[in-house]
Amino acid sequence: VIEKNPEAGLETSAKNSNVLHSGLHQNPSFLKSNLVVRGQKLAVEFLTRHGAPLIKCGMIVAMPKNSGLKIIFEIGAFIDLMKRGKEQDVTFEFLGPRGLKKLEPNIKAFGGIFVPNVWITNAKTFTTLLKKDAEENGVKFLFNTKICEIPKEKTIINCAGLYADEIAKMAGFDAPKIYPWRGEYYEIIGEKNPKPQVNHKW
Repeated sequence: VIEKNPEAGLETSAKNSNVLHSGLHQNPSFLKSNLVVRGQKLAVEFLTRHGAPLIKCGMIVAMPKNSGLKIIFEIGAFIDLMKRGKEQDVTFEFLGPRGLKKLEPNIKAFGGIFVPNVWITNAKTFTTLLKKDAEENGVKFLFNTKICEIPKEKTIINCAGLYADEIAKMAGFDAPKIYPWRGEYYEIIGEKNPKPQVNHKW
């Protein structure tokens, strides 16, 4: 494994949302969809086997209370989402206002989809365990090594993340350009409200 950084997991592999997704939002016809569904199962098995931090928290996709054309659009989007879930064999449950309120009393929405098989882990710990497991199975790591050109080889596994398109071009492939998205996360503290803002007792 050739890595430009001095250690494993210093970029997106460890600096992300820490969520093991179900694949509900992926297009079933894309390879990424199959990899997400299979990858989540393998990741849960691996983390469980190594006693790593792992919480089965589930996920709610809420349908906001809109009116007019907006609600028609939201209903259409939810129907499409449920079709994708069924095609990928993702376990989910559609919730009306009452069912949603039982799970999350503080959410005000027309309804939602509850996906039970969504997990949270510690991405840095996950990355460290993967590195250790690889080393124990004979994999060698070359850190502080940046790739400038790629000679013709029989097999190259491109795991360069946001730079995978650049590595692919070095290997002679006409790869599409990657346009990364920046995510923003908010912490619900609830200092002004003694009641918990989000219910995690699922």
